[in-house]
Amino acid sequence: MNSQGVTDADSQGCAIKRAMAERADETILLVDGSKYGLVQFERVCALSEVDVLVSEAAPPKRLGTSLRDAGVRVVIAPP
Repeated sequence: MNSQGVTDADSQGCAIKRAMAERADETILLVDGSKYGLVQFERVCALSEVDVLVSEAAPPKRLGTSLRDAGVRVVIAPP
């Protein structure tokens, strides 16, 4: 994920994730900190389509700003 959105390496998985997000009342993304800044093969969704991001680490400043601008609530899970 980066400031442009959420990506994944598996095209079929992306289609499933998009379908689930389209039908959900709320989209919650669970991401470990190693995925920050990583761009994969295919885009799953824009940041504006995510309601909540849960991670063990705070996002880098630029991504954090993009998340805030997109209205994403960031939750840092305790270890």
